[in-house]
Amino acid sequence: MRTLSRMLAVSILMTASDFSAAFVTVGADQMCDYNTIEAAYNGADNVIRIANDQIYLDDFLITKQVFLFGGFDSCLDAQNNQLGNDNTHWDGAESQTVVKINTNNGFQSIIALDRFLIEDGDGEVGGISVKGRSTLILSNSQVEYNVGVKGGGVLVSGVAAKAVISDSEIRTNTGTDGGGIYCELGAEVTISGATRVAYNEAFFAGNGGGIYATSDCAVTSTASSSFPTSANLQYGVIGNHAGVGGGIYLNEGATMLLQGDTEGAANVLVNVATRGSGFGGGGIYVEGAETSFVAINARIDGNSANDLGSGFVVTNQGQFEMRRLDASCWDNSRCSSLSENFVRFEGGIAAAGYANNGAVVNISQTTIAENSADDQTLFSVNRSAYLRLEGNLIYANTNKNSTVPEGLIGLGGEAANGANVDFFYNTLTNNINQAVFVLEEEAEHRLNIFNSIIFNLGVVMDQKGMTNNIIQADCSVVTETNTITGNVGFLSTADPQFIDAFNNNLAVAEDSVAVDMCDESLFIGANHTDVKGLPRGYDLNSKANLFGPYDAGAHELGSDLIFKAGFE
Repeated sequence: MRTLSRMLAVSILMTASDFSAAFVTVGADQMCDYNTIEAAYNGADNVIRIANDQIYLDDFLITKQVFLFGGFDSCLDAQNNQLGNDNTHWDGAESQTVVKINTNNGFQSIIALDRFLIEDGDGEVGGISVKGRSTLILSNSQVEYNVGVKGGGVLVSGVAAKAVISDSEIRTNTGTDGGGIYCELGAEVTISGATRVAYNEAFFAGNGGGIYATSDCAVTSTASSSFPTSANLQYGVIGNHAGVGGGIYLNEGATMLLQGDTEGAANVLVNVATRGSGFGGGGIYVEGAETSFVAINARIDGNSANDLGSGFVVTNQGQFEMRRLDASCWDNSRCSSLSENFVRFEGGIAAAGYANNGAVVNISQTTIAENSADDQTLFSVNRSAYLRLEGNLIYANTNKNSTVPEGLIGLGGEAANGANVDFFYNTLTNNINQAVFVLEEEAEHRLNIFNSIIFNLGVVMDQKGMTNNIIQADCSVVTETNTITGNVGFLSTADPQFIDAFNNNLAVAEDSVAVDMCDESLFIGANHTDVKGLPRGYDLNSKANLFGPYDAGAHELGSDLIFKAGFE
C-alpha cells in the first residue's frame, strides 16, 4: 500500500501553526488583515488564520501551497493562537464545490485545512476536490451535508493527488457514487486518528456509501477505537448507505488496508446495501483482478444487505483478507471480528460473506459469530472462488426468519467451475443449521477439513447427489462422520470439552482429545498463530501426542505459558 506518513503531516501542521511563523488573519472585525479567505490567499503569506465569526462563501481555485487554520473566535484570538469552541464555517451555498484544489507547480504542494466546517457544497464534487500534484491535510474538521456526483464529501483524483484525513468527520454527504469519499486514477487516501466516515449515502442505488475507490486508488485507514457497544462512539466507516457496497466499494485495481492496533479496532460497522436480488456488500464490495481489501485487527460487524453478502462481497477475481496482529489487544479473542451481519430478505444468503467468479478470500484468527441469514448463513462460495478459513471461532450463527438454514457454508457453481474451500484449525459450534457444508450438485467442488473442531447440531456435509467432489478430512473432532466422504483420515466424535460453551469460551480442557492431536507435516502448515495470536504446535508435557503436538481447533492450549514465562 502507498501511504503518506501521518507523522510528516502532523509535523507540517505544527510548524505552520507555530506562533512565530509569519501569518495573516481573516475575519469580520477591523483587527483582521482580510475579510475573505480568497483575498488572504491572493496575498504573499501562505499561513492564514481564519476566525469563526462569519460564514465564508468564497469560491476560488487553490493552485499553490497554503496552510489554512480555523477555529478562532476573533482575529485577536487568531493573532494570539487562542482557539475557540467552534470551527470556521466554509459554505458552498448549495451551488458550488466548497474547496477546490488543483496544484501543478513542479513539486508536491501541501494544502492544510485545520478546524473547518465544510458544508452545503453542490457540484461534480460537494465538499472538497483534490487534483493535480496536491496533498490535502485535513484535520479536526467536519465535511457534512454536501452533494456531488463523484464524491459528496471529498474527491481525490489523479496519480499525484493525496489526502491525509485525521481526527475529522466525513458525514451525512450524498453522492451518485462515493457518498463520503471518492478516490480514483491512482490517488491516495489516508484516514487516521479519531476519524469517522459516517452516515453518508450513494443515492439512486449507487455504489460506495462511505468510500468509493476505483482505478488503482490506494486507501489506508488506521482510524480505530476500543470496544464500546454503541456505533456512535466508534471511529471508522459507520452507518453508510448505498445500493452496492454500503460502507466501501472497490474496483479496477483499487486497494484498501483497514488496520487497527493493540488498543482498538479499525471499524466497518452497521452499513447498508439496499439493492435487491443478486447484489449486496453491506460492509464491503470488492470487484476485479488486482482489487484487494485487507483488514487487520478490524471489526466488520452489524452490516446488512437485502439479498446476499452483508459483511462483504468479493467477485471477479477480487481479493479479501482478514486477520489479527500477533500481539495482545483489548479483547484477545475478538481482535478480528466478522459478526452480527444480517441479510434482510427472506431466503437471503451469506450474512458474513459472498465469494464469486474466481475471488480469493482468506480469513484467519477471527471471531465469526451471530450472523444471520435464511440459507448458507455464513458464506457462499461460487464459480471457482476460493475460501480459506484458518484459526477462527465460529459460533451462534443462525437464521434470520423462521426456517432453519440449510447450511452454514455453501459451495456452488457450474460444471467444471466449482468452489474451493480450505477449513483449517477452526472451532465451530452452537450454530443453527441443517448442515455445516452444503455442496450444490451443479459442479465438482474441492473441500479440505483439517485440524478443526466441528461440534454442531446438524450433519457436517450435505452433498446434493454428486459423487465427484474432491474431499479430504483428517485430524478433526466432529459430531458425526456418516456424511463425510472422500479421503478421510482420523476423525474423533468425542466431546471436545469446551471450557464454557454456553458463554462462548471455546478453549478446551487439558485432557480434551483435541489437545496435542495433529502432525502438520502430513497435510497442512498453519499460515498464522492461533486465534489469540499465540504460536501453534506447543507440546503439552502432561498430554501424550496422538499424531503430533498441534491442537485441533482455534486455540493452541499451553502456548500462553511461553509468554507468561517471559520468552515472548
